[in-house]
Amino acid sequence: ADVPENGRLDRWITSQLYVADPVTRLSQYALLGVGGVRALAALGIEPALVHLNEGHAAFAVLELARAEVALGAPVEAALEAARQRTVLTTHTPVAAGNETYPREDVIGTIEDLAAELGDPEVLMRLGRYHPQDGQEPFGMTTFSLRMSRTANGVSRRHGAVAREMWRGLWPERTLDAVPITHVTNGVHLPS
Repeated sequence: ADVPENGRLDRWITSQLYVADPVTRLSQYALLGVGGVRALAALGIEPALVHLNEGHAAFAVLELARAEVALGAPVEAALEAARQRTVLTTHTPVAAGNETYPREDVIGTIEDLAAELGDPEVLMRLGRYHPQDGQEPFGMTTFSLRMSRTANGVSRRHGAVAREMWRGLWPERTLDAVPITHVTNGVHLPS
C-alpha cells in the first residue's frame, strides 16, 4: 500500500496492524517472528530466551532453528535447541485468539524457511492438534505450545483453563501435568 498523502506514516502503519486478510496476517507474523530474530542478529544480539506473547511471533522458532541448521545441526536437534530457548504466554482461551490457517497459506508464507528445515510436513504436523490429520489447519498457538519449553496463562484460573483447553497435545499426561503454568499479570489491588 502507498504511504498516505498527508505523510502521517505513523497513522497508516497503526491503522494497518490488525487486518482481516489471513494471508496478510501470516505475513505480519513471519515478519514479526523471523524478522525479529534476524534484526536482533544484525545488531549482534543473540537472545538466550525468546518469549512469545500468544502465537503471533511463533515463526521466530523456525528462524532460531534455521540458524542452528546453518551451523551444521541436524533439523531435529535444531528444532529442539530452538524449543529450549522459547517460552510462551497465552492470553486468550477462545478460538478467535488461537488462529489457524490452511496448510497452503502457511507453506506459501514460510516456503523458503521451511525448505531450509527439510520436510515442510514436519513443521505442519507441529502446528496441528492432531498431527497426522493432513486436513487440519495449522494452529499458531498449537505450534507455539509444541515449540516452547514452557507455557503459562496470565492468572491461576487462566492457567487451569489453558491446561484443560490444550490437554490433548499431551495425551499421555494427566490434566495437572499438562505443562502450562500461570504467571499472574500485574494487578491493581484497589480495583
